[in-house]
Amino acid sequence: MSAAQIRFFSLLRRELNRFLKIKRQTVGAPLLETFLYISVFGAALGSRIDTLHGFDYVVFIVPGLIMMAWATNAFSNNSSSILQQKFQRAIDDQLSSPASPLQLLLAFSLGGFVRGMTVATLTFVAASMDGHFRAFDTATGTLLWKAELPAGGQATPMSYAQGGRQYVVICAGGHGKLGTKTGDSVVAFALPEGK
Repeated sequence: MSAAQIRFFSLLRRELNRFLKIKRQTVGAPLLETFLYISVFGAALGSRIDTLHGFDYVVFIVPGLIMMAWATNAFSNNSSSILQQKFQRAIDDQLSSPASPLQLLLAFSLGGFVRGMTVATLTFVAASMDGHFRAFDTATGTLLWKAELPAGGQATPMSYAQGGRQYVVICAGGHGKLGTKTGDSVVAFALPEGK
């Protein structure tokens, strides 16, 4: 490993450790904010707006919330890291280090990206625990059908074709740590023949 790589990975490790040490602020608070957004607006507007473009209101806003969580947390990580160094007078040491400006930029940016992606992934996992399986039209994005699963569907679905008919199978076993209903079902859905 070269000296430049060691400098870069040291900076990146520092950035990752900085936000992982205070998980309640850097990960927990954004998740709470997203949950409150869904709860408040879901209750206030969701009761009045049943569907938007064929989607349930909450299903419609979740992708935007995921992207908002990613973008705001990526930016917050970078800006708070730089401001914290400035207030602690550590920015002078950082700028006089042998690390190149590109290494500094990449380490700060990648640290922010990882924080944003962590919060976005956890938001996605939390939003996918409603116990339904949905099929969407890939051309228009409209909801084709929705079915309730007998247990949590925290698994990757499998799609296959046999005899000119397409099938989708998912293991609905739930997830104990996520708190979804557990079970031991394998559920299969089939498209109408000729589609």
